Amino acid sequence: MDIIRDGDFLMVSGMYSMSQQLSMLANKTWSGSLKTDWVEYLVVAGGGPGSGVMGGGGGGGAGGLLSGILSVVSGTSYTITIGAGGADTNPPARGSNSVFGSITAIGGGQGMEGGTITLYDNYNGGSGGGGAYGASNNSNPGGNGIVGQGNHGGAGQVSAASPYCSGGGGGAGTVGLVPPEANGGGNGGAGIASCITGTVTTYAGGGGGHTHAAKPNGVGGVGGGGTGDSDGSGATAGTANTGGGGGANSGANGKNGGSGIVIISYPDSFAAAVSTTGSPTITTSGSGSIFFNNTPDYFTIPNKSGFDFGSGAFTIECWVNLTSVATIINLFQIGTHAGGNHFVELGIANGYNIIGRLYDGSTYKYEHTSVDYTGKLNAWHHVAMVFTGSSVNIALDGVFGTPISYSGNDAPSGQSAYVGEQYNNGLSGVGYISNLRVVKGTAVYTGNFTPSTAPLTAISGTSLLLNTVSGSAFIDTSSSSSILTAVGTPSWNADSPFATGVGFKNRVYKFTSSGTITF
Repeated sequence: MDIIRDGDFLMVSGMYSMSQQLSMLANKTWSGSLKTDWVEYLVVAGGGPGSGVMGGGGGGGAGGLLSGILSVVSGTSYTITIGAGGADTNPPARGSNSVFGSITAIGGGQGMEGGTITLYDNYNGGSGGGGAYGASNNSNPGGNGIVGQGNHGGAGQVSAASPYCSGGGGGAGTVGLVPPEANGGGNGGAGIASCITGTVTTYAGGGGGHTHAAKPNGVGGVGGGGTGDSDGSGATAGTANTGGGGGANSGANGKNGGSGIVIISYPDSFAAAVSTTGSPTITTSGSGSIFFNNTPDYFTIPNKSGFDFGSGAFTIECWVNLTSVATIINLFQIGTHAGGNHFVELGIANGYNIIGRLYDGSTYKYEHTSVDYTGKLNAWHHVAMVFTGSSVNIALDGVFGTPISYSGNDAPSGQSAYVGEQYNNGLSGVGYISNLRVVKGTAVYTGNFTPSTAPLTAISGTSLLLNTVSGSAFIDTSSSSSILTAVGTPSWNADSPFATGVGFKNRVYKFTSSGTITF
């Protein structure tokens, strides 16, 4: 969704508006001295508590969740309030509200007390608490959620097969569930996932409902919801700083809701906040790189069909920033040099040639070294190895060398892959790799090209994609989702081949206690 202001388009993803771009160009302030006038926010209130009573307490509703874009004024101090999770009381009480400036998320509703005949307003909230069995064995509806912040809780049930079963609390994403007949308490509603910190995290799940007679417990909703209990005191609280609803209990007070959270983000080419109170965690999210510090320092990836190239086309590409090369640094390799294995690899030698080669266990079927890397240390460069099925070529920053003719079926099969500097006969180097992509079946580039200025995406045939973003730097985002295992100490680094200020890096302020922020 785009936000329109004075004829400009401000992208929710963190892109500059037209007026901001013109201002920065006029004042030469792309380096981070300009103050931001818009921020992205996530505000989650404290979750409601589950109820605790013999037979039938409802799960706590999740805290209200709000996200979006807010206009801010330079030099103005904005209040941050972190809502506490609610505690089981009589009369009931909601979780506390969370606030960022003019944005207020409402605390989650308390789960309903079993046997109650009074429908308190505090069963309602950002998301509603779960309903319980009512007086004279009647069921009660769950509490109501607030439109745009959460959902209602599930109703309680009473039957001969399912005595005194209560509903799950509502979540920000889905309603709390009604107890299944004869099968226990209702599950809490699911929360909503956000990547505002750079890591996908789910917030505001509802608490699980209670059931009587040792039936299965209601499970907390994803996003911090607590689990309900039956005939005991084993319920769990909502998770702190998620706004999750508390689980319902038996014979003791229901469990507390989880506290809320406030997160603020904007592109890091704008100036940092002038001041903060409340000790927020301040980080940078977005595109980065993997740092490899000499040997052995690499990731292994189990074999999959996407690494069995056969005689077909393939493309291996990445951005690399090397600080030193002692002998050869491998960027990506399928198979190993040991034991006469077949392997295909892309690397850089200390003679400052880029190397792309295929070994069949006894001889190099091709070894492309015609592309010069001299003078390229300590800067980002795009490197690609492209096999068409009849020739192999290497490109540096989109410019190809001289192709080598080759056709055959000597590529490795059934071999693991390696990212970074796998130790072999003293090979070593230090540097950064970003946005590594491996594509089977396609020569992605067939002539000189301009490398992408944005993080790569998974195209048809992509068998490995490491976007190296903060929070999930070692995650393969291709459809096959390979598992990477670290050897040595490869680590994430904020250094990136992509310019800041175009939506790829953000300043992130995560408040888990109340305070202020001034932009």
